[in-house]
Amino acid sequence: MSKMRAWKAIGSVIVMAAFWSNTSVPARADAHCFCSLACEDNTNYKGSPVKGWLWDAGSLATYSGPFQQGDANQTRCNTLCTDKIAATWNAQNAASLACGHGCADGSAIRGWSKVGTREWKSAQMVGTLVNTPAQTQTRCTCPAGSRNGDWVDGGPVPVGTRCAAVVCDRYPTIPAGSYPPNNTQLGTWGFTWGTFIAQFVNATCTTTQTAAAICKIN
Repeated sequence: MSKMRAWKAIGSVIVMAAFWSNTSVPARADAHCFCSLACEDNTNYKGSPVKGWLWDAGSLATYSGPFQQGDANQTRCNTLCTDKIAATWNAQNAASLACGHGCADGSAIRGWSKVGTREWKSAQMVGTLVNTPAQTQTRCTCPAGSRNGDWVDGGPVPVGTRCAAVVCDRYPTIPAGSYPPNNTQLGTWGFTWGTFIAQFVNATCTTTQTAAAICKIN
């Protein structure tokens, strides 16, 4: 090789080296380990936040490299999340949080982990939520001087039922035997029955609590 050709070859190498040294290579984005507490099933779900979200632990770890979202890191992240949930949430504080978010009775309260954009994986199980409202009972009776369907003065009636008070005990202008059929409605205020005209009266109702609300985790 002549000296001239040798110098040209060396020059080409120097130019290429300078080109590559000034060309930036895009950095690979790191993948974070996410951990959340939820009251819905997130198996194979990839969205964010989790369905039935209750709480986030934030990023517990950061993974780099060509297999940053691989199964090995998914397993590592799941272990971190399990430990975080166990250290942060117990049956008492998790129940209050879940009931406050309106989670349904029977919901599984558990941690969920994922790396980057992968699917969520179940982590630490806190327990099954018991969330039942307070139980009440409403009883209604007719005011004194009015009658229920059994014609008992002051008797009990079902909720939403009105009572009847007699306002006229005989039709003064209608001959006996010519009375209207029983339960002939008189506008919206009353009705006929036998020889009587009765007026609708609202029942008196009271509501009492028979059982307290329950919010706990089994």
